[in-house]
Amino acid sequence: MWITATRNAAYQEHSQDRLVVVPGPGGVVLAVADGAGGQSGGTAAAEKAVRLVELMASTRNAAIWGEPEWLGLLGSLDTWLLDDPDAGETTLVALCLSEDTLTGAGVGDSGAWIITPSGLVDLTEDQQPRPFLGSGAAFPVGFSYPFRQGDTLLLATDGLLKYADPESLADLARGADLEAAADALVERVRLRSGNLPDDVALVLCRRAPECP
Repeated sequence: MWITATRNAAYQEHSQDRLVVVPGPGGVVLAVADGAGGQSGGTAAAEKAVRLVELMASTRNAAIWGEPEWLGLLGSLDTWLLDDPDAGETTLVALCLSEDTLTGAGVGDSGAWIITPSGLVDLTEDQQPRPFLGSGAAFPVGFSYPFRQGDTLLLATDGLLKYADPESLADLARGADLEAAADALVERVRLRSGNLPDDVALVLCRRAPECP
């Protein structure tokens, strides 16, 4: 069983970031997307991207997907968004946690980290910041990694990852109370003015404690 905490905080009136969490019998599917700022349709692209991930997770057994399936989904999304006159461009990181394995793929500068009790693994370190999904030239990067009891997954847009050092974010994500940890992560990047430097979407996920 998985426990999750999510936050979507805007630096202006409305956030262009989106997230989704879809629990299922075989695991949990999670995604974050960051609509390209300054471009028409960025918010629509992020919304459409996470809704397609949600649809696929609800209608197919994504718990058994490997990297090829996730790469194929993101490749299809790139073309689909390019052909949609109402959609712009977006980042996307989508993955599934199933039993002891995490598998997924990403495009752009959103990220997925596994935070262990003593370290941090950036699953998306090989992603290129651009081009985004919807450009017709996106290059999705797949990843898979073992996930153990005591690990925490942090899935987030660059509004969090870009504005604080990884070690401090990892320390906050390790907090015993996942909801409090999610709040603390958002506050970590808040400016002295009280504003955020960018939109922030994040998901924290870990296994529920084992019964004695």
